Amino acid sequence: MAHDMKSRTVLTVTAALAALVVSFFVIPDAGALPALKVRVSDTTSLPGVENTVISVFLDNNFDTIAGFNIWLQLDRPDILEFQTSVDTVVDTTRWKCIEVEGDPCGDSIHVQGDTIWWRCDAYEGEICTDSTNIPPDSAIGCSDCWGFEADWDFFHIDTIEQYEGNIQAEGTLTETWEWLDARSLSGMGDDLNIAGIADQPGFPFTPGIPPQQGGVLVRLLADVKDVPDTLQNRTVNILIQSSFLSHFNFARPNGTSIGLEYEERPDTNYWVCDVWAGETCMKWRRVMDLPADSTAYGMDTVAVVDLDTIWLYDGSLTVLDPPPGYCGDINGSGSELVDIQDLVYLVNFMFKQGPEPPQLWTADMQCSDPEHIDIADLVYLVNYMFKQGPAPCEFCP
Repeated sequence: MAHDMKSRTVLTVTAALAALVVSFFVIPDAGALPALKVRVSDTTSLPGVENTVISVFLDNNFDTIAGFNIWLQLDRPDILEFQTSVDTVVDTTRWKCIEVEGDPCGDSIHVQGDTIWWRCDAYEGEICTDSTNIPPDSAIGCSDCWGFEADWDFFHIDTIEQYEGNIQAEGTLTETWEWLDARSLSGMGDDLNIAGIADQPGFPFTPGIPPQQGGVLVRLLADVKDVPDTLQNRTVNILIQSSFLSHFNFARPNGTSIGLEYEERPDTNYWVCDVWAGETCMKWRRVMDLPADSTAYGMDTVAVVDLDTIWLYDGSLTVLDPPPGYCGDINGSGSELVDIQDLVYLVNFMFKQGPEPPQLWTADMQCSDPEHIDIADLVYLVNYMFKQGPAPCEFCP
């Protein structure tokens, strides 16, 4: 009997250990992963340093990304500003009047493309009782959408000064994309709206980003202002704005958006009467806000970002006092001159289990990620030393 109890105890312990070992190697459920993970880098720099690189990282775990739009804002424009250059463009927009109140147009929509598309948001039986005007690409594969031939009632021609952001696509996931654009919507450099399309109409075909993890979507250039020594809080947060879908979207090759859900929200309309006949209004005009003569309340269905499907991580930049050492002084010799000894030291560290640089940031040639030195930094150093490539950045965080 004692022997049987001992055997059972051994079997029970063995089974428990086996279960514990298996638990360490179980592959996570794919459902626990987000569809997308977008992360802005946390970095550091020095007062007055230009060309500071801010990287935006992307994990797309299931879908191929063929287009995107993200909008970043700085909460401390007194510390940092995105690099911009001014360009003048002529912009023509067409508008279709959908509510006519006498001669003036009460409400209009922006006409894009050759077809105006609508999506039904609510039905009563087979009758659509509420609908939303949508961009042409959003109608692809939509069973509740319909369109009609576009025409317009009026158009505007505007001359616009664009503040285009300076971005780096080389070595990123969007390096070969056919269209990549960044601009400051405020014109002050305290924000940057970045958009890209992998493949535009016509030959050749450029594929999107297949499922991957840890890639750099795009690199942005920013300039640190001359921060005084007396300033205590030297951190600026780089915020991803996802509340405005006109400036946040990730799209598949078929044009459908990733990670959207729909919510019902209150919808309030305000009206001002321009012509009264006694106590009866003869001509109403819709206005954006109070004061108003009449207010109409209702519910509307709106699209929002599903934060369980898309994980967003804001970034930051902290301005530091200058550290000892120089970018490119990988072996810690104290010399500002980058020489073959620095290159050998980096090769040994990366491929021959050599010692880590005394200050790891000195090997971050592009000031992109001081905690992860990779082949791109080595190639950058080789190009600088032997192919007249650009010098290491002024300061490696």
